[in-house]
Amino acid sequence: MLKQKFDNVPWTTKQTFNGIFFTLIPWIAFTIVSSLFSTSTASQSTKPLNPQADIANAVVTLIFSLVVYSAFLIAPFFYARRHRQSAISDQRSVWQMLGFRRFNVGLAILLVLGSLVVIILLNQGYSYLITTFHLNLQTNDQVVLQRAKIEPITTYASLFTAVFIAPFCEEIFFRSFSFMGLKNGMQPAVADRS
Repeated sequence: MLKQKFDNVPWTTKQTFNGIFFTLIPWIAFTIVSSLFSTSTASQSTKPLNPQADIANAVVTLIFSLVVYSAFLIAPFFYARRHRQSAISDQRSVWQMLGFRRFNVGLAILLVLGSLVVIILLNQGYSYLITTFHLNLQTNDQVVLQRAKIEPITTYASLFTAVFIAPFCEEIFFRSFSFMGLKNGMQPAVADRS
């Protein structure tokens, strides 16, 4: 009974498609336009930035990332808040409507740390294979380390965005809003493929 109550979201399939359309189309267009105007990484300087320029780049990176990824939160919170205000009988919070539930914090931390160890081991194995077979490839950590030598604070801001902000916003949009909205109006197998 509890699972059914939490899995049933109040927004319709049509509202879900509207939210997806009005979120993804501008986001994709913005991404394409910004990639057209971005500079090539080959033309970047190898000389480290001065600290003031690096801090300014980091602030711009954080603000830009927050604006871009917050677009993923508009539709979910709009429909969840709208339906919470209109439904007197549904006293769940907006967060509960979006699928947030209590969880075992200790187990979550253990799983995150265990996954981190596995990722580090896989990365080391990949680096070993590249070195052993003399492949002309770079691992992600090598690229990040090279970038950190040039602009360390901006690199940390980018990593913070990639690790904390982007996954949080995308999970709310795709799993909490889109999937749950499609699951209400479609068979679960069809919603899984969407």
